[in-house]
Amino acid sequence: PQIYKKTYQNILNGLDQFHAIFTDGSKVEEGVGAGVIFDDETFKFNLPSYFSIFSAEIYAILAATNLILPNYEHLHTTSYI
Repeated sequence: PQIYKKTYQNILNGLDQFHAIFTDGSKVEEGVGAGVIFDDETFKFNLPSYFSIFSAEIYAILAATNLILPNYEHLHTTSYI
């Protein structure tokens, strides 16, 4: 709903530093993978074929968290389904 988007945007406007990070996981016949886009860098991960799509999505989120936590104090997340 629009009220949540407006509230979230107000939170972002109050932050000194803001970096959008995009994550994705996928599973197709050819394999399973995850990716993270952070600033101008793209990180790609080949995952074991037994990983589910949900495992790939979680792996991408975990990888993003590991990339940013050493440098940033706060983490705010959203998820769109």
